[in-house]
Amino acid sequence: MHKLIEVVRTMILDSRDRVLFLQRDLDAKSSPGFFCLPGGKVEKDQTIEQTIRAEVFQETNLNLLNLKPFSYESGQSIHKTSYFHYYFTARPS
Repeated sequence: MHKLIEVVRTMILDSRDRVLFLQRDLDAKSSPGFFCLPGGKVEKDQTIEQTIRAEVFQETNLNLLNLKPFSYESGQSIHKTSYFHYYFTARPS
């Protein structure tokens, strides 16, 4: 069976255009210890924007302003899982 996983990532820029990165837990299932943009998987009952706002708040305690899409990518793993990554920019409120 073919599975689709949608993921959102947000480049949060401060007033000096510095980007916020998070370091993943060392015991994370995927990419332990790696740095990444805040975000997560889109749940079936959430829109992309709802997911972005919820994940960013959960991970950083920040609310977002000026949320704008800037890129996307897709691919397929060897396990026949398709991935679609949405990338956005935003400013903290």
